[in-house]
Amino acid sequence: MCRVLILDDDLFYAETIQLILQDEHEAQPDVVTQAQDAIEKVSQAAIKNKPYEILLIDHRLGPGKDGIEVFKELRAISPDSDGIIFTGYEDPESGLLAYEAGAFRYLPKTADNREILFVFRSLRQWRKEQREHN
Repeated sequence: MCRVLILDDDLFYAETIQLILQDEHEAQPDVVTQAQDAIEKVSQAAIKNKPYEILLIDHRLGPGKDGIEVFKELRAISPDSDGIIFTGYEDPESGLLAYEAGAFRYLPKTADNREILFVFRSLRQWRKEQREHN
């Protein structure tokens, strides 16, 4: 089972991604809308030795920290988690910052369901290959 955490302050978008991923037989997506809730969930998962494998995070989370900053914090708590950062704004500099923070991909929120699933499956395959290599 692939544990997935979706963090987006837009609950409708987060639940849409959750529905897309629930079609994946091995995906178990959870949704949170606040950075602090994500930090708590990832911390609890790490304590229980059941970390989230994939973090899907919105870049713009409203007031406070942005998604890239939160992603860095989450990776510090759960270093084996990988991430995909979503954005509703086209900003190449932010994309670069997301990759520098360790994100697997930086996707526009306008990506269609097939592209989201393709990137999700690609990340899962990459993770599998990394485990086999190690």
